[in-house]
Amino acid sequence: MHRIFPTYVFDERCRIRPGPDTQRVNFNSLKELLLSKDLARNSELDWVSAKHLRFLDGTEMLGQQICFQSMPRTGNSFLRRIIELMTGVYTGSDMNLNVTLHVIAGNLAGEETVAHENLCWVTKTHWPM
Repeated sequence: MHRIFPTYVFDERCRIRPGPDTQRVNFNSLKELLLSKDLARNSELDWVSAKHLRFLDGTEMLGQQICFQSMPRTGNSFLRRIIELMTGVYTGSDMNLNVTLHVIAGNLAGEETVAHENLCWVTKTHWPM
């Protein structure tokens, strides 16, 4: 795990979580930056890349969480990856970690992480399946 997710730790359910040295991003600051029309601020997003994705810092998002529902095998992991690469923030999933452990190896670290934990703001679900 340390090769793929350095500075991250496992919690008691073996989910990947930010460690004490892990960089995080504030949702409100990121939202303001992504909505900004000031092109001079683009350099503030230089950290966003496939190798530098982050979880949110845990501050309250006040109803800004997003959930997208899809059927299995319809490209939802692909959509999650695109969202992550555009925003720099890991997306979450309500799927059981035992079923989706292989997805973590594909660098989707937010498995079994939902938006109300304030670590991600987009969560994928297959509910009510």
